[in-house]
Amino acid sequence: MGRVRVGRFAVVAAPAAVVSLGLAVAIVEGMVTASLSAAEPFSLTTSNLKADQLGLSLNGVSAASSVGDDSAANKKAALAKVQGGNLADICIGAKQKFPILGTIGLKITSGSPVKVGNIDINADSLNVADAKLPATDIGTSAGDGAVGGTPGGFGLRTDKTNQGVNLGEVDAKAYGIRLNSGINLKSLSISPQLGAPNCSN
Repeated sequence: MGRVRVGRFAVVAAPAAVVSLGLAVAIVEGMVTASLSAAEPFSLTTSNLKADQLGLSLNGVSAASSVGDDSAANKKAALAKVQGGNLADICIGAKQKFPILGTIGLKITSGSPVKVGNIDINADSLNVADAKLPATDIGTSAGDGAVGGTPGGFGLRTDKTNQGVNLGEVDAKAYGIRLNSGINLKSLSISPQLGAPNCSN
């Protein structure tokens, strides 16, 4: 497979902060249960993602209208569920506009391997330069547990294998990521900065 583009994703998001520094500090101290959410998409990149299983489904969700406004807005959505995920590295880049200061960015990176386990990704887009999937069912009922969508709806599900899902140069614009298994990594860099952060592979 070449370039993969998954449609729009969205989740209910807290408007106050794009990424929590407190969460990042807790993550660096060890394995924690964590979730990230945002009213506007943030960048998530990794040079390689390997997983035991991948599921995709369509969904309709309510999201915060904008930063500073938590009134509900209905958006088209899709859900990517990853089981047994491992990242070669990770970069999360978020930005938010403030009076006088303008755009402030936050860049969270780890150059070491990251064990993420089971994760749910809700994003505006998902691009992959190179993809290798095991046997895959396209058009399966989204009610399947590995897909996690509406029963009878469209779903994509790979067979469960030992790290059989291999995605290279992943670049996602995410509204939210749920780390169902927490996260385990050895190093973490947190860099607030003026202007938008760059997480390009």
